[in-house]
Amino acid sequence: MGTEDPEICARIRLELELRESVSNPPTNISFGPVSDEDMFHWQGIIIGPVDTPIEGGLFHLSIRFPIDYPFNPPKVQFQTQAIEMLVKNQATSHDQKSK
Repeated sequence: MGTEDPEICARIRLELELRESVSNPPTNISFGPVSDEDMFHWQGIIIGPVDTPIEGGLFHLSIRFPIDYPFNPPKVQFQTQAIEMLVKNQATSHDQKSK
């Protein structure tokens, strides 16, 4: 039994997840690799759901996967400032309520 290169395993996993998202796309979100050359850097868009404060908004994400994915999570960064502030405000509000 040989050991697999973690980067190769992560790349295979990401390719499988991408194929799954294409054949069964999620609602209100789109994502995929920025280029064919770098499977570890993706971009995404979240569309604000109906009947929410962010309805109709387009919120851009940068997603960077580590070479040992899925054993470590991706780093996700909002590229759209308004949603980043909303998420931080909701997290702060939740933290204050739980005290």
